[in-house]
Amino acid sequence: MFLYQNGQLALKQGSQALLLKEIVQQEKTPFYLYDIQGLREWYRFFLSATQNQAKVFFAMKSNFNEQVLRAFQKEGAGVDVVSGGEARLAQDCGFQPQDIVFSGVGKTAEELKMAVEQKFFQINVESFEELKRLAQICSEKNQTAPLALRINPNVNFSSHPYIKTGLSGHKFGLEESELKEILTFIKKNQALYLQGLSMHIGSQIFDLNPLFQAIHYLKSLYEQLKREGFPLKVLDIGGGLGVNYQQGDLEEEKAKLKEFGKTLKSLFKNFDGQVITEPGRFLTARFGILCATVEYIKKSPKKQFVILNSGMNHFLRTALYSDPHRILAFKQTQSLQKYDVVGPICETGDCFAKDIFLPELKQGESVALADTGAYGFVMANSYNLQTPVREIAFDQGKKL
Repeated sequence: MFLYQNGQLALKQGSQALLLKEIVQQEKTPFYLYDIQGLREWYRFFLSATQNQAKVFFAMKSNFNEQVLRAFQKEGAGVDVVSGGEARLAQDCGFQPQDIVFSGVGKTAEELKMAVEQKFFQINVESFEELKRLAQICSEKNQTAPLALRINPNVNFSSHPYIKTGLSGHKFGLEESELKEILTFIKKNQALYLQGLSMHIGSQIFDLNPLFQAIHYLKSLYEQLKREGFPLKVLDIGGGLGVNYQQGDLEEEKAKLKEFGKTLKSLFKNFDGQVITEPGRFLTARFGILCATVEYIKKSPKKQFVILNSGMNHFLRTALYSDPHRILAFKQTQSLQKYDVVGPICETGDCFAKDIFLPELKQGESVALADTGAYGFVMANSYNLQTPVREIAFDQGKKL
């Protein structure tokens, strides 16, 4: 974990505490730093707290760093991908086709052919048009495709509208009103094997009741279709558990996870199928930080700006979702200053935080954006052709 030790920001792995200022002396910023040991221990706690009620397929869209992927693969997780590129990288990192769930609304014909030929564990179908394309591919190749229908439970919850994905009218998933025609089509196509139902209502879920409501709905639909003769065996409940970016203590997440596991055990008592889940952010966010250097301290009559060598080009979440992350100075001091922390990009929206108090900073010192182990590097871009951000990872006190 990342914490302060004797007033200095450090990466603590077991009995070892690596000072970030010493890492920065060896590694030119900006860079993402991942705590692989902490991530692995958190994954094991996830399994324990959920009482192994669901098989985990890590949502790779949140973090596709190879060291992160290899850690999950060695722990026995599967992977949830949303493109052929992700699927290929996952396999390069050791995941087998049977470890892969293929999600996403815009799968190309070539990507579906890959999934069929390589026999992925499951293809989550999100539209009737995709189903028809899949059926044609299976017919041409004389192969069977195991699929799940992604259903929109139309359950609302409190979150940013950009990361809600399970309401009626969203581009994701299928409406229940479409099912009759779709199920008739599946019955007529022997190459299509409907093995499950899937859902994902969105991200940053803190109130678990809407999630449980959606799971209950999907489970009821699953049982109904089994009674109608469909040989279902997989219920995919998606991911979406929230991370509180305003605080750094894992206790809140631990409590939510235990509540989640307890309810899953109750919901799926005597369930005759396999439950799978696809967490992403919840598994990795806390175990990555973005390290950047102060280029200037700019003072104006009304503001004091910390201008970093990293901005929205390297970490887009704050600008995209208006969701600030904690900013950590490398050293704790009694002298605090009020700052706006901004990047070098030619956009007013390139701002990580406004009017926050930090230890007094000087040009050339470093800071870290906390909890950027999810939706960080994966969303980095080349806007303004600034210096690209890099990734480094440590495990058991050693750089990988």
